[in-house]
Amino acid sequence: MKPIKLKMSAFGPYADVETVDFSAFDGKGLFLITGTTGAGKTTIFDAICFALFGETSGSSRNGEMLRSNFAKPLTRTYVELDFEHRGKKYRIIRTTSNEVAKKRGTGSKIEGASAELTGDDITTPLTKMGEVNNKISEIIGLKCDEYRQIAMLAQGEFKKFIESGSEKRSEIFRKIFHTDIYKEFQDRLKTESAEKLEEKKKVCELIKSKTVAVEIPDDDSFAEISEKINLYTDRTDLTVIDIEQFLLHLSVLSEMQKKDNAEIEKKRKELEKAILEEEKKKALAVEINNKFDTLDAEKLRLEQLLQSKPHYDEMLKKAENDEKILHSVKPKYDSFAESRKRYDSALKNCKNAEINRKSAEENLKLKQNVFAEKKSLEGKIATLNEESGKLRAKEDTYRKYFNLTANLNVYESVLQNSEKEISGNRKSYSDTENLKTKAEKFISENSDTEQKIFDAKSKITALKDKSGKAERLSAEYENLAKINAKLTNVKAECADLAKSATALNNEYNTKHNIYIMNMAGVLADTLEDEKPCPVCGSLYHPNPAKHSENAPDKDTLDALKARCEVAENAVHKKSNEVTRLETESESAKTNVTEFANALEVDVETLSAEMISQLLSEQKKQLKALENEASDLEKVREQREVCKTEISRFDEKLKKLDLVHTELIRKNADAKSKYISAKEETESLKAEIKYSSVEELLNAAKACADKAEQIKSEIDLAQSELSNAKSDFDGKVSAENETAKQLKSFESELENKKSELDIVLSENNILECPNFNLLTEDSIKELKREAETFTDSLKKSRATVEACEKSVDGKQREDVLKINELIDSYTSEKEKWDNLYTAGDRSLHNNQNIYNSVEKLKNDFEEKLRIADVYENLKKTANGEIVSDNSKITFERYIMGSYFEQVLYYANLRFSKMTGGRYEIVRGESRDKRISAGLEISVRDNFNNKERDISSLSGGESFQASLALALGLSDIIQQRNGGIRLDSIFIDEGFGSLDNDKLASAIETLNNLTGNGNRLVGIISHISELKNSIGNKIEVVGTKSGSSIKIITD
Repeated sequence: MKPIKLKMSAFGPYADVETVDFSAFDGKGLFLITGTTGAGKTTIFDAICFALFGETSGSSRNGEMLRSNFAKPLTRTYVELDFEHRGKKYRIIRTTSNEVAKKRGTGSKIEGASAELTGDDITTPLTKMGEVNNKISEIIGLKCDEYRQIAMLAQGEFKKFIESGSEKRSEIFRKIFHTDIYKEFQDRLKTESAEKLEEKKKVCELIKSKTVAVEIPDDDSFAEISEKINLYTDRTDLTVIDIEQFLLHLSVLSEMQKKDNAEIEKKRKELEKAILEEEKKKALAVEINNKFDTLDAEKLRLEQLLQSKPHYDEMLKKAENDEKILHSVKPKYDSFAESRKRYDSALKNCKNAEINRKSAEENLKLKQNVFAEKKSLEGKIATLNEESGKLRAKEDTYRKYFNLTANLNVYESVLQNSEKEISGNRKSYSDTENLKTKAEKFISENSDTEQKIFDAKSKITALKDKSGKAERLSAEYENLAKINAKLTNVKAECADLAKSATALNNEYNTKHNIYIMNMAGVLADTLEDEKPCPVCGSLYHPNPAKHSENAPDKDTLDALKARCEVAENAVHKKSNEVTRLETESESAKTNVTEFANALEVDVETLSAEMISQLLSEQKKQLKALENEASDLEKVREQREVCKTEISRFDEKLKKLDLVHTELIRKNADAKSKYISAKEETESLKAEIKYSSVEELLNAAKACADKAEQIKSEIDLAQSELSNAKSDFDGKVSAENETAKQLKSFESELENKKSELDIVLSENNILECPNFNLLTEDSIKELKREAETFTDSLKKSRATVEACEKSVDGKQREDVLKINELIDSYTSEKEKWDNLYTAGDRSLHNNQNIYNSVEKLKNDFEEKLRIADVYENLKKTANGEIVSDNSKITFERYIMGSYFEQVLYYANLRFSKMTGGRYEIVRGESRDKRISAGLEISVRDNFNNKERDISSLSGGESFQASLALALGLSDIIQQRNGGIRLDSIFIDEGFGSLDNDKLASAIETLNNLTGNGNRLVGIISHISELKNSIGNKIEVVGTKSGSSIKIITD
């Protein structure tokens, strides 16, 4: 992704729209963003990251925090980014929540965050937030956190990795390389290993529960095997060998039980055979005894039948006599009984006719009296009809009166409601005026709110600027102290080196002079008189030089000279360092003075405590100003609400005035109608006796109904009198007819009685029998009973004779004695049965246990095998198997692989930046109790030693962190399909570099441009970078917001 143009509105310190045209840099090379602290340099990177992902480049800032404090209230906050990727161009516009003016009416509303993406390969603009985010990830090939890691190196964040410990570093790697799956794999192995061990334990416990359930007979012969089996019931854990031994002992126990049960079964069968023999004897004895019992019972029955024989003979005679009477007397008796029924019925009818006649006579007299009474009321009918007509004639008057009364109530209710509405309208008008006055007063009292907000925000910006300067002052002051301390030490070292170098030079000069003098002595040894000296040409040599025996040779002198040169070089190098540190000290002092002067602090009395106190006071002031600004914003919002409300109140007052006028008119109209209706009502009131028209009509109807009722009652009484007379005549005639019938039936009854008496006399029957009891069926029943008795007597005699033959020559058996013997055998057999049942149940139980444990043994072996596999995997993956004194988990091993790749790419740059002196290498953990693998050390190739990376200087630490960050970027690009980033951004961090290191860092960043095909943007305010990088974005901060200026080389 290569940015082309960035547009920011009301974003960060930019009050209005500011545009950054990256195309001015021809889309390649380094460019610098420079400006004062707090001006908005990092905000440019925040805007790019916010446009792409809705987040900022640093973890401490978010989109909602980037609303400009300098922007006007209704200025929209948004970022618009044009960028190019793989030859295609795109534009994305992303906004935060904004306060915008309402399209209708006055006031404002809150508009939610939005995003819109267009491009060469996007046919329809994407406007949904999720669609835009997904498309950006698809285009760039990275998610937000991945992009931020490799393209947005925010200030301070890329130092966390190098400054963190191994554990913290693993957390960073976990997020970067998503190694959570390996950590989850480790944890899952722990869980599953514990589960497999628990499964094995459950099987073991189940087997132990089976061992406890083994049943062993309580017999001395089983004591030894019982002791062997019980060994396994008390063990906390079992092995496969234990289970196999248990099964062996259990099989031995089963064989012993089978043998014991066979002996018991033999005894049971012997007793069963003996019981069967005795049961057969008992059956024969019972059969013989039953025959004797039957003979005795039949003899007794025969004797009883013979005793009853006279009774049944008499019964037969009675049946014959009853049959004779039934055939001769009963016809006459039936004829007499029928005649008697007819007579009794006629007598009853005669009595009833007399009663009916008397009742009709009394009813006739009653009806005659009622008719006379009703007839006397006939004169009232005309009077009642006349009264009814008069009442009906008043109906219209009544209706008019009650309509007026109803209207009067309505008019009165309308009048009362009208007066209430007028009162409510006046109160609403008064309340609205009061609210309007309050709103106007609030607006008036807070008319300077906008200015106060502007002043407060200006103060906040100024105070933030001062806070930034104070923080830089603190950092520069601390840096100055460190430089001065180091300068003092280096000066002392330089003085010591100079002293040593001077001593060596003195020694060299002394020995050099001796060497020269000795060389003169050697030459003097060759001089001859009257021959010229090769040095001065003199022919005479009065005082030749002497030869020294202690003079050094040339090699010794050369070695001493070499030592002098080394010492002088050391002094020169240390002197250069002193000069550099003095320059740095002066630069730092200048920075301190600059920030102190900007803060109006006396440099002479400046101290760390004073700076700390200044920062604390500024924080308090900033908090107070921010609270003040927040309160003022609320006041401004309330003023806007009040303005809207005042307009609404004015409209409401106008409406209330119109309503009041209408209510007054309606009130007057209602009052007029009420008075008119009341006067007319009073004039009609004297004629009204009934409370309603319905009551009047009911009274008229009552009179008419009463007249009609009297007439109907007279007609009814006359009709009932005529009916009563007819009924009486009919009842008299019926009485005479029933009397004639009674006399006829009485004569017939006397004749039938005479005929019955003659038949009874002829048959010598003194009293007539009860023919209800004496019937053909009763006679037949007597004969049947007599015949049945005769048959029973005959059969009994035959049965007694047969039973006597069956027991002839036999006698009764003692069944009780046989039963006692059977009970004895049965009792003994039950004991052996119980022994057999218990033994067989115990045997089956133990065999079931054997089969269960045998199956469980296979399950246990499998569970044990699986548990061992999982335990070994768990220990391996979680670094619990320690080798070479290292403890590396599976996740840490994977991280180590990535780490090696990161270090490889990091060292390609770090080695070059440090002139080949340093390499970053993996170190060893000092604490063997924790997981190892991500420790970092630095190898010094000058002395071939390794040391902790935290021992690097500030500049070296920056170089290392930059190299690691770039190496990490390379690896992530490779992991994401070899993604090519056409732009990379580095925010701050260069202030700790000296000139050499800065030049090396710039060279590294120049190499990142890829022969000018990649944009590399950095933030810094140091002068060396400003002079070294031609393409610049200059951010200028003012009290009313920041602005941007593009500078190209």
